[in-house]
Amino acid sequence: MAKIVVALDVEIQDAHKLIKVLSKEIEYYKIGHKLFTNNPEILTEINALGKKVFLDLKYHDIPSVVGLAIKAVTEKYKPFAITLHTSGGPKMMQEAVKAKNDLAKDLRPLLFGVTVLTSLGAEDLKALYGITQPLEDVVINLAKTARTCGLDGIVCSGRELPLVKKECGKEFLTLVPGVQLAAENFRSDQNRTASIEDLAGIGDYFVIGRQITGASNPAEMAGKILNAIK
Repeated sequence: MAKIVVALDVEIQDAHKLIKVLSKEIEYYKIGHKLFTNNPEILTEINALGKKVFLDLKYHDIPSVVGLAIKAVTEKYKPFAITLHTSGGPKMMQEAVKAKNDLAKDLRPLLFGVTVLTSLGAEDLKALYGITQPLEDVVINLAKTARTCGLDGIVCSGRELPLVKKECGKEFLTLVPGVQLAAENFRSDQNRTASIEDLAGIGDYFVIGRQITGASNPAEMAGKILNAIK
């Protein structure tokens, strides 16, 4: 069954409250730049509760720098998974994998390569890179490259998820943001969104942010979402 990852893009006080009220429903939490910059100790606190952290810093730099970053952040904070940009290139991804494999086995995080940010559309790729091929083709090419380089999975939108699984295999993991319950009319800053009901049984990890963290009853909303993917 797919797992729900709650995105804690909130203030530290709210993060503590959410972790407490969601403790029975949620095992996985995503920590991004906001909390990691100001309160990196939240990773240690989540680990101490027996929960798991997706550290979403989307590393993107020269290979040696990314490799050193993967090593340092894992040894200090022990995240369950780390994200990096596939657009950093094969050498960067390979160096990240090498850094991971050089760690003790019980420390090695899953590595997820970000393909095309869910906030972007085809017109953005054309404006940025002059890319005119279908966005789905770009995602698949990046996903295949990430798999070849040894990453554990990729980050993609729900719209590309079925194609990624078809082209890369069921064992290649997926982390999918921009999903929500179809019945809930919730505003998102994502461009390529999808219904979690339509993706149940296909993906591995679904990132849910404000639909849970902004709910009047976060635990109840988490329960609804978990029921939808059973």
